Amino acid sequence: MEMATRQSVLQPVAVNVGRHRRRRSLSLSALAGAAGISKSTLSELERGRGNPSLDTLWALANALNVPLSALFLDSGSPGVRVQPLSSAKVVTHEDGVVTQHLLSLQGRSEVEMYFVTLAEDAKRFSPAHGPGQIEHVVAFYGRADVGPDGDSAVLEEGDAITFPCDRPHHYLPLDGPARLLVLQDYP
Repeated sequence: MEMATRQSVLQPVAVNVGRHRRRRSLSLSALAGAAGISKSTLSELERGRGNPSLDTLWALANALNVPLSALFLDSGSPGVRVQPLSSAKVVTHEDGVVTQHLLSLQGRSEVEMYFVTLAEDAKRFSPAHGPGQIEHVVAFYGRADVGPDGDSAVLEEGDAITFPCDRPHHYLPLDGPARLLVLQDYP
């Protein structure tokens, strides 16, 4: 990759790693230690220099408790953005469950939005997510049993549930297919 192109791709990474580190009041040494990388590697990355591997970026995202995509997003200027469902990226399509990524936001916390379509006989059991992560789910169509295992709720169209998703949880359609709007809220 050409040097100018590589720097333009890495610039949002440099800005975002530094922003997330400062928001969590972490020193360079503390984040480097948590990610298992050298302090000099992290320092170079935050200055927009260096050439981090994907493994290094994953380690940083995990240490910062943010999705990998949060390191690459260029927040740009706010404005009107329309995301047609028909062009939303499909992130899972298995066993009657289709999950499409609609939105990622950065601000006081990281937020991702997904549209989940459950076939009539689908069952989605999710493992625990990161510590402190919250999930907000709105039933858009149909009925579904949603929430942490042992503490879920039946959602009718328009109902919402919020729960800590740092423990196993599930999405089960009832009486036919269901569609859910799911917001992942990272600390």
